[in-house]
Amino acid sequence: MNTKELMKEKLTDEQLAKIGITNEKGQHEKDAYMYKLYRELTVEQAALFNKLIYYSPDHIDYYIDYNSGNYDECYEYAMENKHLSSLDMVPEEHKDKAKFMVNSWLELINGDEEIVEA
Repeated sequence: MNTKELMKEKLTDEQLAKIGITNEKGQHEKDAYMYKLYRELTVEQAALFNKLIYYSPDHIDYYIDYNSGNYDECYEYAMENKHLSSLDMVPEEHKDKAKFMVNSWLELINGDEEIVEA
């Protein structure tokens, strides 16, 4: 698989475990939500999700729901808006930082492979 395709692949359990996200019986509701969410995201979406969704003033409802423990609402919102968490949605002046974030995720879950040229 070429590196551009790797960025568009959904995260596996093994990759998630490398960043501390697991699916363990009896885990805290927030941890269960994080596992459920990240299993549905690509590497690119996962790397950019917090910056483009969680911390974005445009998505304040997600932020409020997450911090209030309304994880079902968060999941629904995230699935409806995950397409916004991509390099295509990053303003040109921030592309290099976004590519760095994606590369950092790739290094964490796959080793030293760099897939997005800065």
